[in-house]
Amino acid sequence: MENNKKGILIVVGLVVVVGIIWLANSGGAPKQESPANQAPAAEEKPTTQKLPSTTAPKPSTGTTSGTASKSIRIVYSNGIFSPNNVTVKIGQTVTFVNQHSSPIQVASDPHPLHTSYSTLNLAPLSPGGAYTTGFILSPALQTETIRFHNHFFPQATGMITVKR
Repeated sequence: MENNKKGILIVVGLVVVVGIIWLANSGGAPKQESPANQAPAAEEKPTTQKLPSTTAPKPSTGTTSGTASKSIRIVYSNGIFSPNNVTVKIGQTVTFVNQHSSPIQVASDPHPLHTSYSTLNLAPLSPGGAYTTGFILSPALQTETIRFHNHFFPQATGMITVKR
């Protein structure tokens, strides 16, 4: 009987050790972002779509407000974002369109850390491609200004103001 108890303890001990090793190698439990940086479930992953080739609009440095429509389109062409300053409300989306001849990568400031708004740090976008993404605000904020740039050409910058 004593040998059975020792055998059971050895088996349980081995299972625990193997479990700890497995968790250490797999990274453990998934990490959750803070609510301020977390996108709503329906908007967590930006979508990519191939858009028809069109002539790039004349660059604009003005401000565009998204109150009249649900989505705002920001086009990257010839090294600039146009418009480069937009305002959106919660629930609206922004579509980044690459009409440049090479890939771009939209990323939050500061370059190269991209730490100010992680949801905006998008994967590289091929010429003719587009990403649509949404924005959220921390409950404590009424407005947030998010500065962004093309990671491959950080001099190309823009700003999105998110309001309730």
